[in-house]
Amino acid sequence: MGNSEAQIGDIIRYIRINQHISQAHLCDGICSRDYLMDIEANKKTPSLYIINGLSEKFGVNLLSEYNTVLKHRNLETHAKIEEINDCLVERKLSELKELVSEYEKLPEFKDGEPFQIIMYAKAVVASTLEKKWKESISYSLAGINSKYPSLDELKNKNNIFSNVELNLMLHIAVNLARCENFEESDSIFSSIRDYLNRFLSNTHYYIEKNYHFTINLLGLTVYNQYLFTQRNNPRFLDTLDETIRSLQRFKSSAKLFELLLCRADLLANTEKPKEAKLTYNQGHSLGLLYVPADELKKLEKIILSEKALKLLSEKQASHNKKRKTS
Repeated sequence: MGNSEAQIGDIIRYIRINQHISQAHLCDGICSRDYLMDIEANKKTPSLYIINGLSEKFGVNLLSEYNTVLKHRNLETHAKIEEINDCLVERKLSELKELVSEYEKLPEFKDGEPFQIIMYAKAVVASTLEKKWKESISYSLAGINSKYPSLDELKNKNNIFSNVELNLMLHIAVNLARCENFEESDSIFSSIRDYLNRFLSNTHYYIEKNYHFTINLLGLTVYNQYLFTQRNNPRFLDTLDETIRSLQRFKSSAKLFELLLCRADLLANTEKPKEAKLTYNQGHSLGLLYVPADELKKLEKIILSEKALKLLSEKQASHNKKRKTS
């Protein structure tokens, strides 16, 4: 892997090797092995038919992956960013801190998306590992300001933000709330939410199947907005309901049971015990499909207020009593 700009053949070879797929297996039913060898050597350009066939075999959108690598400039830098992303996903924060310390010194991480990813990783380490909220905000702002003059760009409907930029903005909103700057935090949450809803209303997402990140981030945004700035606000029920419907429409399970628990909490705190219990049962049952019971119990203690927990437990006790007497 060199530092020259990657070509589509390089991407195909890179993914094939990483997935431990032989050339013979990959090309079966798509093209000859010799033709695939020429593609990987960048001697021939694959047709759209071949790209689609290889994408299906890989389980990866090749054109999307190619565009991502181009933003990272070359495969060597892309591989380093994959290491960072793996640490982020697996929450290996000490290892992440070491990687960032090493990679931020490299020239390829001094600007563009690689720089933004370094800033996001530093922000995550600062907030999650070190509990330094203001420092985390500074790193996130540095990532945003490397491309945009301010967060007001979120309100510009002509802008299209990358995944890392949206994550940086969400990180700022969360940490502003932790610093008790609730008004600004809530404003950013709402702007991110409006941006994501605007894109999800575009049928392009159904055709290209590029909606997964967007709908998952929408769920995460609304979940955090409720916990940090909108708890006990009856008017936020409409936002919760709209987001729950969106997740169900796009068949996304990400944050769905957490949002149902948020809805139960809000209903319980606005004196609607029957609906609260029904919604809680839905969220609890769904949650058991995704996390162990002990983890779900801990999560419910984070989401559900003391008032909600008490009301729901009283409702359950009343239900049990009626069952015994019947």
